[in-house]
Amino acid sequence: MPRIFLMMLVFLGPALAVAQGEPAPTRRRPAARPAASRSVRAQAEAEYERIKADYPDTVDGQWKLAEWCREHHLLTDRKTHLERIIQIDPDHLGARRALGYQKQEGRWMTQAEIMTDRGYVLYRGRWKLPQEIKQYEEKKKETAAENQWVGDIRKWRSWLMGDRAEEALANLRAINDPFALKALKKHLAEEEDFRVRLCYVDAMARIATGEAVESMVEVALRDPAEEVRLTALDHLSEKQYPEATARFIQELRSKDNVIVNRAAVGLEHMDHPGSVPALIDALITAHKYQIVQGSPGITSTFSRSSPGAAPQMNGLSTGQSVTTVVQQIPNAAVRDALIKLTGVNYDFDVAQWKAWLQTRKEDASLDGRRD
Repeated sequence: MPRIFLMMLVFLGPALAVAQGEPAPTRRRPAARPAASRSVRAQAEAEYERIKADYPDTVDGQWKLAEWCREHHLLTDRKTHLERIIQIDPDHLGARRALGYQKQEGRWMTQAEIMTDRGYVLYRGRWKLPQEIKQYEEKKKETAAENQWVGDIRKWRSWLMGDRAEEALANLRAINDPFALKALKKHLAEEEDFRVRLCYVDAMARIATGEAVESMVEVALRDPAEEVRLTALDHLSEKQYPEATARFIQELRSKDNVIVNRAAVGLEHMDHPGSVPALIDALITAHKYQIVQGSPGITSTFSRSSPGAAPQMNGLSTGQSVTTVVQQIPNAAVRDALIKLTGVNYDFDVAQWKAWLQTRKEDASLDGRRD
């Protein structure tokens, strides 16, 4: 079909439809303000201009005119007459209340004056203290910066797969802004390539805030790649962060045996002799495990009330049973950390380790007395 004919159909379609008896499409028009409301207001304004001179410039006259304005929704003119009333009679209660005044310590004050006198500032339609506004603005800037880092790191991560890989790597290796930490944690949790996670951990080490240290401890305890965990430990041990040591000691009491051993590896890297008592307590730990026995499925049980009677179902029994057992597990990483920190080796003999520790305490006490 020729192109010009198609265009004619597009433009003539509505007209043809009407000619064939079909309703033509209608267009929506923006709703206009009712003419009646505009007319009523105009009439009220005209009436006000006609009668306002009939009211005397007294408290009673101005009050009646203000009420007339209120009834006819001329609020700006009403305010003018209320303000004139308090010029004549500063203590006129009705006018003061209508204008929003309250009496504070013998003075008439508006809500704005009261709040300003108390040190508040009107901010985005609400009264706030200056320090609240400052905190809000700082939080707003912080959130904007954090969101910017989320986008930047996502962009650079995509560049690693193309021609801009070197530029992306240089950008990642330059990150040292504390506002980037939230983005680093987010991308670290989503990243599958351990080599990219190593870049994120290195960035955390450069940031080196308390939150960054906590994040590196989490990496050392829970990252699936040993190389990433050890890299985090290298950064932590380099600065000997006391909060990292405290966290590793705490994790020795974890219900997860894997975390117990990784915490011991962390303490070995931190090289902190004060962790020896906690390591001895964690040398052999008790952990609960569930053992499933039997095969899956449901079995029905039947019985007969008398010989020859039809069998009756007594109930249902599952084909599996779950038993909870407690196992005492020797932790090799805990033992290795003890050997490195103490220079002695009692293997998994907890009693020997505790006896040795008691001897060291007694020796230290005797040395203190001699001094």
